[in-house]
Amino acid sequence: MQSALDQQQPMLPLHPNVRWVWMFSSLISTFIFGGIIATAEILLSKNIPEWQIPMLLITAVYVMIFFPLAFVMPRLQFERWRYAIRPQDVLIEYGVIWRNRRCIPRLRIQHVDINSGPIDRMLGLVHMNVYTAGSMGPVVSIPGMTPEKAESIREELIGTKASNG
Repeated sequence: MQSALDQQQPMLPLHPNVRWVWMFSSLISTFIFGGIIATAEILLSKNIPEWQIPMLLITAVYVMIFFPLAFVMPRLQFERWRYAIRPQDVLIEYGVIWRNRRCIPRLRIQHVDINSGPIDRMLGLVHMNVYTAGSMGPVVSIPGMTPEKAESIREELIGTKASNG
Protein backbone atom coordinates (compact mmCIF):
# COMPACT_ATOMS: atom_id res chain seq x y z
CA MET A 1 0.00 0.00 0.00
CA GLN A 2 1.43 3.37 -1.02
CA SER A 3 1.40 6.43 1.18
CA ALA A 4 0.14 9.85 0.07
CA LEU A 5 3.75 11.00 -0.53
CA ASP A 6 4.46 8.00 -2.80
CA GLN A 7 1.38 8.76 -4.88
CA GLN A 8 2.33 12.45 -5.32
CA GLN A 9 5.80 11.67 -6.67
CA PRO A 10 5.80 9.12 -9.51
CA MET A 11 8.32 6.30 -9.34
CA LEU A 12 10.63 6.52 -12.35
CA PRO A 13 11.96 3.53 -14.31
CA LEU A 14 15.55 3.06 -15.35
CA HIS A 15 16.70 3.58 -18.94
CA PRO A 16 15.68 0.53 -21.05
CA ASN A 17 19.28 -0.06 -22.19
CA VAL A 18 20.15 -1.17 -18.66
CA ARG A 19 18.58 -4.55 -19.55
CA TRP A 20 21.34 -5.05 -22.12
CA VAL A 21 24.02 -4.14 -19.58
CA TRP A 22 22.63 -6.66 -17.10
CA MET A 23 22.24 -9.33 -19.80
CA PHE A 24 25.82 -8.92 -21.10
CA SER A 25 27.17 -8.94 -17.55
CA SER A 26 25.21 -12.10 -16.72
CA LEU A 27 26.36 -13.84 -19.89
CA ILE A 28 29.99 -12.95 -19.23
CA SER A 29 29.73 -14.26 -15.65
CA THR A 30 27.98 -17.42 -16.85
CA PHE A 31 30.75 -18.19 -19.33
CA ILE A 32 33.57 -17.38 -16.89
CA PHE A 33 32.14 -19.60 -14.14
CA GLY A 34 31.22 -22.26 -16.71
CA GLY A 35 34.85 -22.27 -17.85
CA ILE A 36 36.06 -22.61 -14.28
CA ILE A 37 33.67 -25.51 -13.63
CA ALA A 38 34.67 -27.21 -16.91
CA THR A 39 38.37 -26.86 -16.07
CA ALA A 40 37.80 -28.30 -12.61
CA GLU A 41 35.83 -31.21 -14.08
CA ILE A 42 38.55 -31.99 -16.60
CA LEU A 43 41.30 -31.84 -13.96
CA LEU A 44 39.31 -33.98 -11.53
CA SER A 45 38.49 -36.60 -14.16
CA LYS A 46 42.20 -36.93 -15.06
CA ASN A 47 43.38 -37.15 -11.44
CA ILE A 48 40.55 -39.23 -9.92
CA PRO A 49 39.77 -42.21 -12.19
CA GLU A 50 36.95 -43.49 -9.98
CA TRP A 51 35.07 -40.23 -10.52
CA GLN A 52 32.11 -41.70 -12.44
CA ILE A 53 30.27 -38.53 -13.51
CA PRO A 54 30.44 -38.20 -17.31
CA MET A 55 32.85 -35.53 -18.49
CA LEU A 56 31.46 -31.98 -18.35
CA LEU A 57 28.03 -33.05 -17.03
CA ILE A 58 28.15 -30.53 -14.20
CA THR A 59 29.17 -27.79 -16.65
CA ALA A 60 26.29 -28.71 -18.98
CA VAL A 61 23.77 -28.57 -16.11
CA TYR A 62 25.20 -25.25 -14.93
CA VAL A 63 24.93 -23.72 -18.42
CA MET A 64 21.39 -25.10 -18.95
CA ILE A 65 20.29 -23.34 -15.74
CA PHE A 66 22.20 -20.05 -15.85
CA PHE A 67 22.28 -19.30 -19.60
CA PRO A 68 18.47 -18.84 -19.82
CA LEU A 69 18.50 -16.85 -16.57
CA ALA A 70 20.90 -14.38 -18.20
CA PHE A 71 18.03 -13.44 -20.54
CA VAL A 72 15.11 -13.64 -18.10
CA MET A 73 16.51 -11.94 -14.99
CA PRO A 74 17.40 -8.58 -16.62
CA ARG A 75 13.81 -8.17 -17.78
CA LEU A 76 12.45 -8.99 -14.33
CA GLN A 77 14.99 -6.69 -12.65
CA PHE A 78 14.08 -3.85 -15.01
CA GLU A 79 10.37 -4.24 -14.23
CA ARG A 80 11.03 -4.04 -10.46
CA TRP A 81 13.59 -1.17 -10.40
CA ARG A 82 12.02 2.22 -9.63
CA TYR A 83 13.20 5.39 -7.98
CA ALA A 84 11.88 8.81 -7.00
CA ILE A 85 13.73 11.97 -6.05
CA ARG A 86 11.35 13.53 -3.57
CA PRO A 87 11.64 16.85 -1.69
CA GLN A 88 12.74 15.21 1.59
CA ASP A 89 14.31 11.94 0.44
CA VAL A 90 15.30 9.53 -2.31
CA LEU A 91 13.07 6.46 -2.59
CA ILE A 92 14.26 3.31 -4.35
CA GLU A 93 12.48 0.00 -4.99
CA TYR A 94 14.22 -3.00 -6.54
CA GLY A 95 14.59 -6.75 -6.34
CA VAL A 96 13.12 -9.82 -7.98
CA ILE A 97 13.40 -12.49 -5.31
CA TRP A 98 14.24 -10.24 -2.35
CA ARG A 99 12.37 -6.99 -2.78
CA ASN A 100 13.88 -3.89 -1.26
CA ARG A 101 12.51 -0.45 -0.59
CA ARG A 102 15.06 2.12 0.56
CA CYS A 103 14.42 5.64 1.67
CA ILE A 104 17.46 7.90 2.00
CA PRO A 105 16.85 11.26 3.74
CA ARG A 106 18.31 14.12 1.71
CA LEU A 107 19.82 15.73 4.80
CA ARG A 108 22.06 12.67 5.30
CA ILE A 109 23.41 12.66 1.72
CA GLN A 110 27.09 13.61 1.77
CA HIS A 111 28.04 13.22 -1.87
CA VAL A 112 27.01 11.58 -5.12
CA ASP A 113 29.37 9.85 -7.56
CA ILE A 114 28.67 8.94 -11.15
CA ASN A 115 30.57 6.07 -12.78
CA SER A 116 30.31 3.63 -15.67
CA GLY A 117 31.88 0.44 -16.88
CA PRO A 118 32.76 -0.46 -20.47
CA ILE A 119 29.37 -2.01 -21.26
CA ASP A 120 27.58 0.96 -19.69
CA ARG A 121 29.59 3.40 -21.81
CA MET A 122 28.86 1.46 -25.02
CA LEU A 123 25.14 1.89 -24.30
CA GLY A 124 25.38 5.49 -23.06
CA LEU A 125 24.59 4.76 -19.41
CA VAL A 126 26.06 5.48 -15.98
CA HIS A 127 25.52 4.44 -12.34
CA MET A 128 24.83 7.04 -9.70
CA ASN A 129 26.18 6.20 -6.23
CA VAL A 130 24.70 7.98 -3.21
CA TYR A 131 26.77 8.26 -0.03
CA THR A 132 25.43 9.26 3.38
CA ALA A 133 26.96 10.36 6.65
CA GLY A 134 28.30 7.44 8.62
CA SER A 135 28.51 4.97 5.71
CA MET A 136 31.75 3.47 4.41
CA GLY A 137 30.45 2.98 0.88
CA PRO A 138 27.47 4.00 -1.21
CA VAL A 139 24.13 3.36 0.48
CA VAL A 140 22.59 2.90 -2.93
CA SER A 141 23.66 2.74 -6.55
CA ILE A 142 21.09 3.65 -9.18
CA PRO A 143 22.05 1.98 -12.47
CA GLY A 144 20.84 2.65 -15.97
CA MET A 145 20.76 6.43 -16.13
CA THR A 146 21.86 8.69 -18.94
CA PRO A 147 24.84 10.85 -17.98
CA GLU A 148 22.71 13.99 -18.32
CA LYS A 149 19.97 12.65 -16.03
CA ALA A 150 22.48 11.48 -13.41
CA GLU A 151 24.27 14.83 -13.48
CA SER A 152 20.96 16.67 -13.13
CA ILE A 153 19.93 14.53 -10.13
CA ARG A 154 23.37 14.93 -8.54
CA GLU A 155 23.09 18.71 -8.82
CA GLU A 156 19.57 18.60 -7.38
CA LEU A 157 20.61 16.44 -4.42
CA ILE A 158 23.79 18.29 -3.56
CA GLY A 159 22.29 21.73 -4.35
CA THR A 160 19.30 21.03 -2.07
CA LYS A 161 21.61 20.00 0.78
CA ALA A 162 23.75 23.13 0.36
CA SER A 163 20.71 25.41 0.44
CA ASN A 164 19.22 23.62 3.49
CA GLY A 165 22.49 23.45 5.44
